[in-house]
Amino acid sequence: MPPPDLYAVLEKLLRGCEGPPAAVDNHEPLPSAKGPLRKRLEQLLTEYTEPLVQAVMSELMKDFGSRVFRVLLRAGMNREDWDTDLAQNQHDLWVAADLLLRLAIECSNTPILPRTTGELLHRIANALFDKDSNSRSALFDGFGDTEFPRWTAGRQCEGRLAAALQILRHGRMKLADAQDWLEAEMRKAGLVDEAGNQISAKRIRFWRNNFRRGVGASHARTFYDQELTDQAQRLAAPNKDCEDLARRLIRLLAHSLNRTVPQPLKRTPPNQFKK
Repeated sequence: MPPPDLYAVLEKLLRGCEGPPAAVDNHEPLPSAKGPLRKRLEQLLTEYTEPLVQAVMSELMKDFGSRVFRVLLRAGMNREDWDTDLAQNQHDLWVAADLLLRLAIECSNTPILPRTTGELLHRIANALFDKDSNSRSALFDGFGDTEFPRWTAGRQCEGRLAAALQILRHGRMKLADAQDWLEAEMRKAGLVDEAGNQISAKRIRFWRNNFRRGVGASHARTFYDQELTDQAQRLAAPNKDCEDLARRLIRLLAHSLNRTVPQPLKRTPPNQFKK
């Protein structure tokens, strides 16, 4: 049985085929087909299920893909670089909200997608627009004071960077060489912390050592373990290329999780006058 939204598409096709030529020429409303639509469609699909459904779905997906591509292309071309982090954040927030809004509209105009998909994107876009105007957004209520306050993008980046170091060690690279290699690759990829500063390999080694002992941020530890589990088969291969795996991981993080790692905490120097 095809999805319910497909009936609306097929109904339009059937009405167009059954309408008299005069109605089309005079731009008059097309008459409804006689008989229960669902029963007639079931009979039609019984005879031409595969060719008909595939043809309709193929055309709808081509149209949807081209529309979404234009939206994504426009968003990328309209994104600008700003001098300060604050200005960049404000600009990116507006561009992201506008992108979600346009994607929501395209989803709503596509009959094969459920209505809830467009509604979901609309809600998130509206919340971001509210944030952009410094207005309170109910969608974000409750965040920041939950049972898992440390499940952040920065923690994910920390866990995966620590996994990159461990992957290099699987390749028998010395620890000092692996740290130098990491810093060089992060510099090439442009992977930095929230303030735009280079992430030191010393910090990554600290995270890795903690995760191996089962301590440290739980969320980061989860992604550290997951990354090594996902690559376990490749790491066990006799001709493993650990540098290539680590390099691809760093480039992925630079693309998807850049500027998410918090700055290192500044330690307050001891009070030399304290007795």
